[in-house]
Order: sequence, then structure tokens, then C-alpha cells
Amino acid sequence: MLIGSQGNPLYRKCSFARSIMPERESRGFTAGQMLYPNLGVEADVFTLTSNKDLKDAAMLQFYLVFVGITLFVNGVRIYNSYATDTSKHIGIKDAAVVNLFTGIMGVVLLTVMVVRSTTTGDSLAPAAYSGLFVLTYIWLAINAFTGADGKAFGWFCLLVPFIGIPVAILTFLSAVTGFDYWMVFSWLAWSVLWFMFFLLLVCQLPIGRLTGVVTAAQGITTALMPALLNFWGII
Repeated sequence: MLIGSQGNPLYRKCSFARSIMPERESRGFTAGQMLYPNLGVEADVFTLTSNKDLKDAAMLQFYLVFVGITLFVNGVRIYNSYATDTSKHIGIKDAAVVNLFTGIMGVVLLTVMVVRSTTTGDSLAPAAYSGLFVLTYIWLAINAFTGADGKAFGWFCLLVPFIGIPVAILTFLSAVTGFDYWMVFSWLAWSVLWFMFFLLLVCQLPIGRLTGVVTAAQGITTALMPALLNFWGII
């Protein structure tokens, strides 16, 4: 998940389970009993929960790839929209395509996460955190086609850091892998970025080009890079 899933105790227990499964499988244990032989049937329920957690983590790391691409495209568009040379301008509806694609993909992933969580009784917090991104991209896409000035979105951006910073702290407290610690940095960076959009859209501060640069840079450093490095087994 976007909040350091591999730092979750469930992840560590699943990793341990994989190391002992071959020997216990040969003795006829069920999946849950391989992990906790003294818990009987209850162990199977725990293992199912662990597997669900790992699947959510994989889905959201996959989603990070498209978050990174979308941030980069939006950043380039914002930066060039302030260029005096109009030939460098990128149409807002053109960039809206990637926002819409990533937003719709996020809706699908969120639906899967919510259904799983309500079935297992797990926390919906990871889905809510991910929903911040989904709402952002859907909102930006709709604004691009309706011509809205984005002030309402700017006020939304003011609230997000009050969620993002605590998520960064929680991620740090449970971090185990390099990817987990990278997500601590990412959540802090995203919180700063959302706040910059509040300053740009609501307070009308002249930070348009700076916001574009930060957005594009964060697309690579906070999302695309950690997701790919995690896929490749580097972090």
C-alpha cells in the first residue's frame, strides 16, 4: 500500500511463512497452520488477511507507476503554461487524458480494496489515503473539460497535508525496507506539493513555474522511481 506495506507486521510474518512452508507443507499442514501451527483453524484466517495485505500492496505499488507519470505530465504542462513562447504551451485537455486514465484506474483499485477490507474487517485507512490521489486526478480531469478555475480544488489541497504528514509518521514508525523509508519521504513531499497548489490556486501566489518543476520532479522521485526499483527488487 502507499503507506509502507512491507513494514506492516503482516508482511514480515508472511515472509517468515514463506521460509518455513516447504518443510511444513510436506507434513500436510494447511496454509495457515504452516505459519502458526499452534493456532489451528484461526491461523488460516490470519494467513488470508496477510495475503490480502500483500495483494493490496502490490496493486498500489503498481498504481504508483501511473501516479508518477501523471505527476510528471502535469508538472511539465504547468511549467510550460507560464512560458512566453506559446508554442511550448500544452493543452489542458491534452494533459487531462492522463489524469482521467489514472483517476479511473484508481477508482477500480479502490473498489477492490474496499470490498476486500469490508469482507475481512480490515481498516479502510489505506484505501482512504489512496483516495486522495484518485480524487485529485478525477477532479483535475473534470476541471480541464469544464473550465473551472480550480479554487475549490485548492481548498481541498489545504486539507491533504493534515492527512499526509501523519501518514508519513506512521509509515516511518513501521518501516522495515528501503521502499518503506522512501514512502516516508514521498508522503512528506506530496504534502508539500498539495500545499503549494493551495498557495497557487487560492492564494494566487506567483509560484506557477516553481509548482510545475516540483510536480514534475516529484513524479519521478516520489512515485515512478520507488515503484520501479521495488518491482526490480532493488529496494
